[in-house]
Amino acid sequence: GEGRELVLKNLASGDSVTFAEVASHAFPENTGLLLIRKRGPGRDAGYDGADLVVYFLANGTSLNLGNVSEFEVNEPGTHLAYTVDAKDDAGNGLYLLDLDSNAITPLDTDQATYEDLTWDEDGSALAAFRGSVPEGKVERANALLVLRGLETPYSLQTLDPSTTTAFPEGFVLSERGGIRWAEDAARVFV
Repeated sequence: GEGRELVLKNLASGDSVTFAEVASHAFPENTGLLLIRKRGPGRDAGYDGADLVVYFLANGTSLNLGNVSEFEVNEPGTHLAYTVDAKDDAGNGLYLLDLDSNAITPLDTDQATYEDLTWDEDGSALAAFRGSVPEGKVERANALLVLRGLETPYSLQTLDPSTTTAFPEGFVLSERGGIRWAEDAARVFV
């Protein structure tokens, strides 16, 4: 469908800024941000990524992140995690934007699909799937990516059933059931 136009107006000054081709927008809690997801490439493109504009309300500046498929701000409002799904899988990955410094860190990149971005309740741990459909198979073979703690350098842990001997043969980590964190963030349920 067509993207909409979004007008953000400062009621005190009367100033406004207009964004075109908007698919969705959000004002995440604890951030002072407006997140604007632009219209995507359409169903037949073979990828889902679209521009995500991170608009800083305090100073009126913006940061454009390209080919974003999923995004989520953590509870304290300190980090924006996002996945990239680009044409020909160029630059696909799991990324983390530090909202204080605007530093972007690629946590994991591959020619794969990244999905189900999930923060824990406190916003200090992150999980997502990385996977692709093996030739001759129907279901996607996923690895679980887990980041515990937001101290740099970031340390991403990976559970990949294809390299883990304790994982039952013939089974996959399915993206269909989603990802849930235990209350204490000690475990991830898939």
